[in-house]
Amino acid sequence: MRSALWLLVALAPLGIEAAALAADTPEHPAPGAVATKAKPPGPIIERRVMSMRWRDRSYRIQVAAPHGEAPPEGYPVFYTTDGNGLFDLAAQTAFIEAAYQDYTSMPPVVVVAIGYESAHPFDPMRAYDLSPPDPAPPKDAKVMNNEAVAGVGGADHFLDFIGQSLKPAIEQQYKIDRHRQALFGHSRGGLFVLHTLFTRPREFQIYIAASPAIWWHDRFVVKERRQFLASLPQRPTNARLLITVGALEQGSDMVDNAFEMSQALTGLQGKGLEVSYFAFDQEDHISVIPAAISRALNFAFKNAAGKHAGPK
Repeated sequence: MRSALWLLVALAPLGIEAAALAADTPEHPAPGAVATKAKPPGPIIERRVMSMRWRDRSYRIQVAAPHGEAPPEGYPVFYTTDGNGLFDLAAQTAFIEAAYQDYTSMPPVVVVAIGYESAHPFDPMRAYDLSPPDPAPPKDAKVMNNEAVAGVGGADHFLDFIGQSLKPAIEQQYKIDRHRQALFGHSRGGLFVLHTLFTRPREFQIYIAASPAIWWHDRFVVKERRQFLASLPQRPTNARLLITVGALEQGSDMVDNAFEMSQALTGLQGKGLEVSYFAFDQEDHISVIPAAISRALNFAFKNAAGKHAGPK
C-alpha cells in the first residue's frame, strides 16, 4: 500500500552556510585586511527529496529540516500542499525567520511539501487530491481544466496517505512535536485545509487556509462546516485556524467567502477552536502566496513578539 524511497540528500547545510558566510564576508577585502568567516546567524537546514507511492498515485515529498539535535519536545512541523511550487518559498522563509530567532521568536521548523513527479508548480493531479468527496455534485458545476484531467473527490484518500504513510515516514527521520503540526494550503489547497479541519480535526493542531476555494461545487465545504459545528458538543476539538485572502481576489466571491467562513467559526474558543482572519491589501490570487506563507508560519509557531526591531 505504501512505499518510500529517499532519493536525494542535498548538501544544503554546506550551501546555506556558504551563503550565510558570504553575506558577512567582503568579496574583495581591502589590501592587508584579513577576511574572517562569520558564524551563521542561526540553524543550518538540510533538504531531502523523497518519492512515495500510495495506492495508484506517486508523490514527490520535499523536506527541509534543521541540521542538528532536536529539542526535547521535537521540532514543530509545517506541511504544505502543492509542494512543487511552494516548497522553496516555505523552506527559505522558515529558515530566515529561525536564523534570526532573537528578532522573530521563530523556532527551527521542519517543512514538508507534498508535490508530484512533474515540473509543473501546480500539477493538474491536485484537482483530485485537494477536492472533497461530494456525493451529489451540482449538475451545472463548472468543470475546470485540471478536473477534466484528474477528476475530483480524492481528499479523503489524500488524507489517508498523509496520516498513514507520510507522517510516519517523517517521524522516522525527525523528532517531531506532535502538539505543533500545521497544515497549509492555498486556493484548492485552502479548500483541502478546511475539509481536513471539518472532517478530521485531530489530524493537525494548526490549520492555515490561504485564499480557500470555498466556491467549489456551490460551497460544498459550507455543508461540511455545518456538520462539524453540530458535532462539536460531542467531539470538542483543540485547534487553531487562520484564513487569509488577497484583497484583490474578489473573483468567485473569494474575499466575501473567506470572511464569511471566518465569521461563522469565530467565537468557538470555548469549544476548542481559535479562529483568525487576515486580508492582504493590493494582493491578488498569485501575488498573495509569499505573504500568506510568511503569515502562516508566524501564526503557527511564533512564540512571542520579537525582542528587537530587526537585524542591523
